[in-house]
Amino acid sequence: TETSDTVVVTSVADDNGGDKADKGTRRRRFMYMTEEQDRILKEKGDLEESLMQTPTPIKALKLPTIRSGGSSSAKGGFGGGFGGSSNSGKSKKKKNTKQKASGSDSATSQSTSPKNEQGPNKAAVQAVVKAIQEDGIVRLDNVMSPQAADALREYLIDLRARSTAAIEEGLIQDSQERFADVLLNQNRCDLKIPLGPAPVNQALLDVLTTNDKDNPYPSLVRSVIESVFEAYQGQGKYASLWELNCFMSNSGARRQLVHADNVCLEPVVGLEDGEPIILTCFIALQDTDPTMGPTVWMPGTHTIDAHNRFFETGRDKSSTKTDGYSPKNEILKSSKAVSGAPLPKGSCVIFDPRVLHCAGANVCSDPTKTRALFYMSFKNPRVDHPGCPSTSGYGIATAELTLEQLVKELIHERNGEPARHLALLASSP
Repeated sequence: TETSDTVVVTSVADDNGGDKADKGTRRRRFMYMTEEQDRILKEKGDLEESLMQTPTPIKALKLPTIRSGGSSSAKGGFGGGFGGSSNSGKSKKKKNTKQKASGSDSATSQSTSPKNEQGPNKAAVQAVVKAIQEDGIVRLDNVMSPQAADALREYLIDLRARSTAAIEEGLIQDSQERFADVLLNQNRCDLKIPLGPAPVNQALLDVLTTNDKDNPYPSLVRSVIESVFEAYQGQGKYASLWELNCFMSNSGARRQLVHADNVCLEPVVGLEDGEPIILTCFIALQDTDPTMGPTVWMPGTHTIDAHNRFFETGRDKSSTKTDGYSPKNEILKSSKAVSGAPLPKGSCVIFDPRVLHCAGANVCSDPTKTRALFYMSFKNPRVDHPGCPSTSGYGIATAELTLEQLVKELIHERNGEPARHLALLASSP
């Protein structure tokens, strides 16, 4: 996610008069900076931007045929999914090309899977897994239907407005019940999403399963998440939901500093070299253009070596800052940068949150045009705690709800059957 450690001051303010005063106090969390601190922060951001390579739009990874069985309503995309579609027509085979996640073209592939195999084409899954292992990031198109994206966006924008009003009126004691801390939060927020509301559950089904209501099987997104962890001896179906939020920005939101959501300066005990601790999936809920402050990533910076150099730890010569050499500046200058725009509605970027990145400045001319980026993160089943806090609320991170359980219970809930774990977490603010 586009968050970073920062100093947050908690202000405790008594409600004034009436019944509200009898309910005690409420806590307002906000970032406090002096004008000097704000100036320094802006200068750092400007320097980073001047050093970084000009971002190029991240291109969709073009793949072999996505699915081998079941129906498909996806048109011209590569993501698979659309669990909410009622289309039960015949499967459509797609002829797509294969290219590197960073956008370089390669030869066309028209491989298909046996007709009785359920789920995405294995070659397609492995192509995505390889891109994530090498670059730490990949784009897939059409992972959520336009209808599901529109319904979720409408619900979340309304939830943001209602949550803000409830905090201002003192109906919510602590803003962190609804919003996570986020770096440079003016005209920007990180909204916590509950399980339970129909637009949320439907969107998750859309992304994680296919459109075959009677016999849903894993989408490409789910298959990729599971397969990345399985590539390192893990059991992908036991990856647990770690975050479920929506990152929003409006015109006037400033560019963030480059950061990693999951800093890794040394090997993690019990994990293999390069094994991800978390995987995050960003999904655009509207067509995103370059003026809307898209995320900028630096592919390939999800390594221990890159982090030591970027944070200038001095653990070796390459990470030691001297009067004439800055490892951080060097990595900013030498690393390729890709931008999450243009990004069509319903498209996603799956990335290892160790990849260095930042949110761009939102300079959209329409102040009411919100960039809404729905995201979910899954934790490696071989990790007890990833070493960074979850941004989510509603008990999601502590529930250890596995990917397998989440999908099964979403299907049960849709079919009117008992969904025990989901019922315990479900909330509809």
